[in-house]
Amino acid sequence: MKTLWKVLKIVFVSLAALVLLVSVSVFIYHHFQLNKEAALLKEKGTLVEVDGKKMNVYQEGSGKDTFVFMSGSGIAAPAYEMKGLYSKFSKENKIAVVDRAGYGYSEVSHDDRDIDTVLEQTRKAL
Repeated sequence: MKTLWKVLKIVFVSLAALVLLVSVSVFIYHHFQLNKEAALLKEKGTLVEVDGKKMNVYQEGSGKDTFVFMSGSGIAAPAYEMKGLYSKFSKENKIAVVDRAGYGYSEVSHDDRDIDTVLEQTRKAL
């Protein structure tokens, strides 16, 4: 009977040590990935004030023509998600990516979100 308790005790302690080791490993790996992600997510663009709120406008490239990129609903960070598209244009032209109110690095705005308001705010930001 004592031998059975010793074996169960060893098995239990071994499992607890394994769970603790895995937990610590996952914790360290998670913080490593958070630091790596923070280095990638530096603020892109310039914050400009529009109707008392700050909107983010990212500009890149040089050239005669300027292309303005505006996202549709649901694109959380236009400056990142449209990079594949605007990077091709910015080689020979100027580009501007506007983060609408509440998206990307722009502040949340509680005014109307109809097309006229969004367009007016975008023009002011540019």
